[in-house]
Amino acid sequence: MLICGRPHGAAVAAAGQYLPGSFDRKPRDPAQKINTGYKTWEFQIYIFGLGPALLFNVLPQPYWHNYCRVMRAFCLINQHSISVADLQAAHTAFNEWEVEFELLYYEWRAKHLHFI
Repeated sequence: MLICGRPHGAAVAAAGQYLPGSFDRKPRDPAQKINTGYKTWEFQIYIFGLGPALLFNVLPQPYWHNYCRVMRAFCLINQHSISVADLQAAHTAFNEWEVEFELLYYEWRAKHLHFI
């Protein structure tokens, strides 16, 4: 299944009905709008809010786990106030994400960096 294919894009658009009305704009199908008028707020909702759920069983498990690890770290550091334990957890998650990212996406080979 393509990540930005029709089924996934329709799921993104359909998920908007479950978001509170306080959101400026509900995300539209990224396959149709990502390069033409997809608002920053829509992209943030898609990446940080809907992505972990909608990409489950779409991305291969190692990639999905890596994505969720960085989303958890971002959520921890974007809290209004953060405890020392949460700060340490975010630090650990970012470090683990970075090592996993290098292994998954370019296998620590400098000659593969252009693929990213």
